[in-house]
Amino acid sequence: MRKRRTREHIIADLSVNHVERFFLRGGHTAQRIEFDYGYDLYIQTFDDEGYVENGFCLMQLKATDRIVWVAHGAECVLVLERRDWEMWRQEPLPVFLLLYDTHQDRAYWLDIQSAAIGTEAGVTATVSVRIPATQMLDDVAVRQMRERKNQVLLQERGEHDTER
Repeated sequence: MRKRRTREHIIADLSVNHVERFFLRGGHTAQRIEFDYGYDLYIQTFDDEGYVENGFCLMQLKATDRIVWVAHGAECVLVLERRDWEMWRQEPLPVFLLLYDTHQDRAYWLDIQSAAIGTEAGVTATVSVRIPATQMLDDVAVRQMRERKNQVLLQERGEHDTER
């Protein structure tokens, strides 16, 4: 009996490749995480002159052959494990969720720490997340993610400066 490469393996690799290309074209690096405990990529950003910047963007990638659209196609829905969602929300660095649509060869993104989830009765093991269709991964999105990371770092430095 031989090991088999499943469709899930293929689309997971396609999603990583898709996301990596955008960051590489933007002048940044994307490092795949070998041991996945909730993150798939670390993004190291560089300024407009090519100098390395502090901090990272953390990426969680999901891929699907069957994206679920709601609100007349204005949002896609993804069900995630609550324990992962809570870990990402508590991360001090920005965490971005990317949902890759294999049929359209597109990814949609969400800034997890700024996102809201629907209220649910009781505590459940999953959360439903909506990603706006307008938040498609492109060169502008890469710049927005970099800016968000730099904003978080500036806020962190500002808090420490006032404590002195």
